[in-house]
Amino acid sequence: MAFILDCSTGETALESLAIGFDCSIEQIKSVLLSINIEDIFEKHFETIEVSSSVYLYQYVIEKLGKHKPLTEVIWFHGTRTLKSNNLSDGIFPLNNALDIVWDSLLSSAPDETVRKNLKELASAGSFDHLYDLRTKNKIHWGPYGILVRDVAFNTKSLRQHDYLGMPELVEDILKGYQKTFGISLSTYYSEVLVPKLVKFKCTSSVHDGCVETAIGYLYTYVKGAEICGLAVRCIDKKGSPIKKEDIIEVELV
Repeated sequence: MAFILDCSTGETALESLAIGFDCSIEQIKSVLLSINIEDIFEKHFETIEVSSSVYLYQYVIEKLGKHKPLTEVIWFHGTRTLKSNNLSDGIFPLNNALDIVWDSLLSSAPDETVRKNLKELASAGSFDHLYDLRTKNKIHWGPYGILVRDVAFNTKSLRQHDYLGMPELVEDILKGYQKTFGISLSTYYSEVLVPKLVKFKCTSSVHDGCVETAIGYLYTYVKGAEICGLAVRCIDKKGSPIKKEDIIEVELV
């Protein structure tokens, strides 16, 4: 037997782990409420040889037993794009999505002057070191996703990039535009482009680390505390697209 992990909400995460550990939701809550990881690490930090997330994961296994293996994990890809873009063809790695990004900016430009300038910038190809780094080095091509949906709405406190605010590549282009032409288009495009959260499934990146992160997320959730770094885990598709058949939902947020 195996199980699917879905951290769309605290409740879906609890339901997933109840199946995974073959126990009740109340048992999971009880175990998580029985430990104060912050207090333990404050008092015994020098003698503990694992991270707080691993310590918590091992504690839960000690109380509930080993969980079933994962067969599928639900992830979330945050972006900001044109409202008309329903991402029906899937989500491509950056090297294949570059033309799509430029076309979106060009088609929604405020006037012909900006459109002409953007075309000039696109033709130049090299106008910002971060743009160069992202477009020329395949380790930055993704696409990426997060395990816990709530992380997308708490990026500032978790020190994560806010992809719903603006994709990094678009930020690079807009910075390049301002540097080259002396005009900021950030406010304009933040209104033209809308935030979307793509829920998708994956069967290739399933491992115990995902369960560990789900437990870390639920540790604060069941206590009614603010989400913390224990809930952060990302997936890097390493140049493989998120296929359209794997997309469960595209949410306008």
